[in-house]
Amino acid sequence: TLICRNTFLATSSKKAILNVANPPSYTSSPPVQSTTPTEGDTFMYNYIISADPQPDSYTWRRNSQIISNSSRITVTANSITINNVNRSDSGVYSIFSSNVAGNGSANFTLNVYYPPVLGDIQQSVTLNVGAPFTLNCTPVDEGNPPANVSFSYNNTGAAEESVTTTGYVLSVSSVVRNHRGEYSCEVSNGVGRDSVIVQLMVTAPPTVPQQLMSSDVSPFSATISWMLPEDDGGTDQPLMYSITITNYTDSTSLPPVTTNMTTLSFAYLQHSTRYIVNIVADNDLGLGPSPPAVINFTTPDSVPIIESVSVEALSLTI
Repeated sequence: TLICRNTFLATSSKKAILNVANPPSYTSSPPVQSTTPTEGDTFMYNYIISADPQPDSYTWRRNSQIISNSSRITVTANSITINNVNRSDSGVYSIFSSNVAGNGSANFTLNVYYPPVLGDIQQSVTLNVGAPFTLNCTPVDEGNPPANVSFSYNNTGAAEESVTTTGYVLSVSSVVRNHRGEYSCEVSNGVGRDSVIVQLMVTAPPTVPQQLMSSDVSPFSATISWMLPEDDGGTDQPLMYSITITNYTDSTSLPPVTTNMTTLSFAYLQHSTRYIVNIVADNDLGLGPSPPAVINFTTPDSVPIIESVSVEALSLTI
């Protein structure tokens, strides 16, 4: 109210309304809003505007680039909505507005989460015994947040310290038979996961033949048979067997024999003699381990033994 007086003590008054203009200011609504949506979600961020008068213009930006309404993004004076949000939407979002009192702005950082992705990894590996093995599970996209990796393997019987993991890589410096099996790796980050299973085949020389038997042993011949090794080595080549037969008494040997059969007959043996037979399996990676499979037998005597003779005297009468 304005009051005026003059020297004659006359007064006059007039009322007026004073409006104080305020520039725009922004408060998140609600105060705490998630800015880490998962890829594919619908994302919305809201503000409460305090301004007098209300802003006569506003602009939204992402990383300083102006955002306009589109089929996927909707902006208003106090909110932004992004449908089917994706990783490329991540960035710093800012709103700028103004009125007669000045300018106002606010910003937040959008960090879109998405799962990790592995690349093409060979799912079947064949190595010779002694070769190194590496399973590299480095993702082509680590995801957001960055993924963790876990490995599993069924190398029963192999020393645990022979398998090492460093970051995204599992390695074996020198594979043995017991490293055969399935190796798996999984990358995950709480948003999603990706995994692969690798079948490792280790090829090696065969183990020793099993269950050696002798049969049909006569004074001058015999037959030897055996079963396949417990482990043929895993190669594509059919197994071969090297057989030597040695006279135990004088250490002389018959010429070695090679066959792919599991039965072999020997002739021209000596009667009443002990023989030792060695059998070694063989594939394209080499001979089986030493000592070889061994069996021995003794040939019988070739002359029948007469245990008793009865002689009766005959009397003749002439």
